[in-house]
Amino acid sequence: MRKAMTFAVLALMVAMMPGASNAGTVDQREVGVVRFPTRFPLGDPTTQGYPGLQRRVQIISQGLGNGLLGWVFDIPQETWCNEFKLTAIYDETHTADLDINFYTGWDDVFGEETVGAIEFETKAPGGETGVVPMDTTKGLVFTIDGVNASFVYESWNNDETDCE
Repeated sequence: MRKAMTFAVLALMVAMMPGASNAGTVDQREVGVVRFPTRFPLGDPTTQGYPGLQRRVQIISQGLGNGLLGWVFDIPQETWCNEFKLTAIYDETHTADLDINFYTGWDDVFGEETVGAIEFETKAPGGETGVVPMDTTKGLVFTIDGVNASFVYESWNNDETDCE
């Protein structure tokens, strides 16, 4: 319980910090904790996470599955082409590699419809940076090695950002 309270306090403190960039004001901020890592069973378990597992948890739980294996949030259209930064705050392993996928579709639990995912999966401790892809509706944060990994996701407008 004490650790959970520490995570909550850290996440709240970070959420109240000023924006990630001087280029503009923060248009979206998400704060969360991913309790357990996921690894893709058919690939290299040391380098491949399994965000599809959290996506299925979200579908089955009707959107109430955040925090266990990943964290899902909506991507507003007005944040398309914004710069983003996913920052790892703390995790129990001290090596969390947080990744994010942006989705243009969100299929059923059996994968019978097409899912479009734009992946930001740099294999290194910490988070990710980039540009929010156009036509995306969901973001999914996950980790292949962190435990109780807290994070902050921020996106902000930078008029110099190119977006295709």
